[in-house]
Amino acid sequence: MTSFDPSTRFESAQQVVTRITEHSLSSHPLLERIGQTADAGLLWLLIDNTYRGTSVHFASWLASVTAVVEDDRARCLLARQLNEEMGDGDVSRAHARLMTNFLAAIAPLRPEPLDRSWLEPGEELGRSLSRHYRSTDQYEALATLMAGEIAAHQLIASVGTLLEPHLPRVDAAKLMWLTHHNEVEGDHAGESLELAAFVPAEDETIRSVVKGAFGLHTALWRSMDELLRIWSTRN
Repeated sequence: MTSFDPSTRFESAQQVVTRITEHSLSSHPLLERIGQTADAGLLWLLIDNTYRGTSVHFASWLASVTAVVEDDRARCLLARQLNEEMGDGDVSRAHARLMTNFLAAIAPLRPEPLDRSWLEPGEELGRSLSRHYRSTDQYEALATLMAGEIAAHQLIASVGTLLEPHLPRVDAAKLMWLTHHNEVEGDHAGESLELAAFVPAEDETIRSVVKGAFGLHTALWRSMDELLRIWSTRN
C-alpha cells in the first residue's frame, strides 16, 4: 500500500490523484486494530502524532504552495482554502485553534504513563512532509497538497467513526474541529481533481506530481506503521 509499480505510466495528474484516492489510508492495519479493539490509547496516539506531523504545520505549508504555484486558477482556489484554514478572518475559528480544543477534549484518552518517544513518529512525519510541501518544484508541492486533502478526508472520516465508542469520556463541546472538517474536507478533496486539471500532461511534470503525491501517501502510511509497531511492542 505504501508504494506503486514504478513502471506505471500516468497520463495525467488526475490519474495520479485517482490512484491516491483508491489507495485509501482508511484501510491501514492500525485503523483496523483500533476499530476491532476500541483501543483509546492507540487512537489518541494516532490523532496526536498526526497533528504533530500535519495540522501544526498546515497553514504555513498551504501558504507556501499558494505562493509557489504559477497558475492563477490554482492560486485562487488555494487562497480560498487558506482563508478557510485561517477561520475566514476570525482567529477563534482558525483550524489550528479548533484542533487545540479538540486535543484538549480527547485528553482523557491519552495513555498514561506516556513515553515521549511515542510522539517521534509525528515529528518525523512533519519533517518528511515538509520537504514535499515546501518543494520549489511547483508541481511536486501542488501534488502534495492535492494528495494531502484526500488523505485528510480519509483519516478524519475514520477518526470520527473510531471516536464514537469513547464519546462519553470526552468533552463534546470541544469537538468542533472534527465536525467542521468532516464538512469541508470532502469539498477540498474533491477540489484536488479540479486542481489536477490545471497541471500540464507532460512527462517531467507528471513525474513531479507522482513524487509529491506518493511521497505524502508513503510518509503517512509509514508513520502509521511505526505507531502500530510502537504500540504492539511497548511492553
